[in-house]
Amino acid sequence: MGLLHYVLPDDRLVSFTEEMAQEISGNAPLSLKGMKTIFNALLRYKKLDPEDMQVIQKIAAQFFISEDLKEGQNAFLGKRKPIFKGK
Repeated sequence: MGLLHYVLPDDRLVSFTEEMAQEISGNAPLSLKGMKTIFNALLRYKKLDPEDMQVIQKIAAQFFISEDLKEGQNAFLGKRKPIFKGK
């Protein structure tokens, strides 16, 4: 998909993959779910149809009113790790 591109020696591959998975899984669940939905829609079509655009816009709107967004912002301002709840 062109999202990530790293070249690593064999002995670093497992640890790097685990670190990357840990970092990704530390993000807000709603964001991860939405991004997976958007990526899947993009992979199905060369051009998004109106139905997919509506789904993407709905997901984006949900992000901006989510408790996780507020938690992420507060955690950033408070210089702490966020505690996401998927809400």
